[in-house]
Amino acid sequence: MRILFQIVFFLLCVNTVLAQELPLNSQIFMNPYYYNPAFAGFEDRPAFYLYRRQQWTGIEGAPTTMGFSFHTIFNEKVTFGLNVINDKRSILNSTSALLTLGYRVTFDDFHYISFAISGGVGSNTIDLDEIDPNDPAIFEALDNNIFLDGNAGFNYYNKGFNFGLSLPKIFKTNTISNSSFSPGEISPLTDAILTTSYRWEISEEKFAIEPFAIYYYSEDMPGQFEAAGLMHLMDVFWLGASYRQEYGITGLVGINIKDNFKFGYAYEFYNTQPAVFDNGTHDIQLAMIFGKKKKKGKVNLIQQRRNMLQSMGKLPSQQKTVQVENDPFVPPPAETYNEEEALQDLIDDMNTDQQVVEQVPEVPIEEVAPEQDEALQELLDEMNEESQAQEIPVEPEVIIEEPVVPEPEIIDEEEALIRQMEDEGNEQITFDDPVELIETEAPEAGQKEEFIEPTLDDQGKYIGPTTVTKGDHLLELEKGNYVVVGTFGSYRDAEEHSDQLFIKGFYTKFGYISQTKIYYVYIFESEDLQEAKDTSERFKSIGAQFRENWVLQVQ
Repeated sequence: MRILFQIVFFLLCVNTVLAQELPLNSQIFMNPYYYNPAFAGFEDRPAFYLYRRQQWTGIEGAPTTMGFSFHTIFNEKVTFGLNVINDKRSILNSTSALLTLGYRVTFDDFHYISFAISGGVGSNTIDLDEIDPNDPAIFEALDNNIFLDGNAGFNYYNKGFNFGLSLPKIFKTNTISNSSFSPGEISPLTDAILTTSYRWEISEEKFAIEPFAIYYYSEDMPGQFEAAGLMHLMDVFWLGASYRQEYGITGLVGINIKDNFKFGYAYEFYNTQPAVFDNGTHDIQLAMIFGKKKKKGKVNLIQQRRNMLQSMGKLPSQQKTVQVENDPFVPPPAETYNEEEALQDLIDDMNTDQQVVEQVPEVPIEEVAPEQDEALQELLDEMNEESQAQEIPVEPEVIIEEPVVPEPEIIDEEEALIRQMEDEGNEQITFDDPVELIETEAPEAGQKEEFIEPTLDDQGKYIGPTTVTKGDHLLELEKGNYVVVGTFGSYRDAEEHSDQLFIKGFYTKFGYISQTKIYYVYIFESEDLQEAKDTSERFKSIGAQFRENWVLQVQ
């Protein structure tokens, strides 16, 4: 009996130090909010997490931890969370509940810093039925003790990189107490957890590597270092391993279903613990995330460009509506806006050094319903067959004849511009970056511009001409020297290529040359030919992406 008491007393002494420490978590990457309140709302939508950890499987009284957490973000700034943890170790049962309030300072979609603080209460319960009640060391201890609890932290995020610092225990309290309530003392610097990670996208949405590093500091115990690495496959599965100093190796595996349900499992091998603890530890987490994941990639970047141009007053922000009478013999009314002037203003601004105009606005257009359009075509065919009536052309934007009153038509300015571009000789041919260029000379001053058939190599790549004459197209390039990174026969292809480069951080523009009927995507423009050539060489040294750029002279 005395030996049993000594063992129980030893466990109690150990727990006086450890019970108030945050229980271990082998899958901190799955829900970093568990350790750092600044991660509240990191999913950008409501998220629930369930957690269970069974340590030293098969040993009676071994530590068992269960937890529940919820966190979200409001207005992309204010974060809120709730974290409940129950930790049972032998005869000691500890439970804590914390509410979190935080704030995120956003620089852009991929760059922000967040701060948060949590406060709440905890409870220590001792099962006195399992020990000798006559022992003076235990007699004065109450079987239930309430204490204050809290934590704080910050996290810096930038394009997949995280760096965080948390103070997991703001209040320092004793596990065994003869008081029903222990406010403790404010001592936030007694413990700290430092974390850093980076998600490296090897192939977007297909394969990524994510290393982690964690350091645990405590003034009562030696510091502990942990390193982990994960492989993400198709944003559906992950596989990895971690090593905790003087503890052991952990295997990690998990599944992600449509970014709304996640399951993670970890198994710890105690290769540094005594043989009695060689049964390992099971660590399970479930996550339920509600709502759709925000797309912060291409869509937002392109929208930012549109918003920037719109704020300058150069892109229309409201719908333009043109209504057409249903009487085929009454000419349609004039449009309520001057589209040509609006387009010309846009083109003029494209040629300034301060603005980057790579696409026209996405303005919704009210179009003829497909059923009405088919009915109209059938009626016209019937009229032509029976009476050989004069053919009435159907304009893309205007309804000429319709026996049924159609709904008002809204003209899509972007589509109208694209159709105009393609109608003016665009052959819808896409040219890749050139590999070899043929030098040509521009016509002499005063000589009329003539169409020049672009020269292609065996692979269909554009290789000339490199000197052209400025025409009068709405998107015509001004006179100057351009470092070209792509040539296209289609407005849409040129726009898409320019957008892709913009997403990668390069400010590109594109324009048209009537002489070749080609759209040129360029990354630099100068009136000085030598400056353009020098810049071209510098871009070639960046990497394979710009290795085949070249200089176009517009005279």
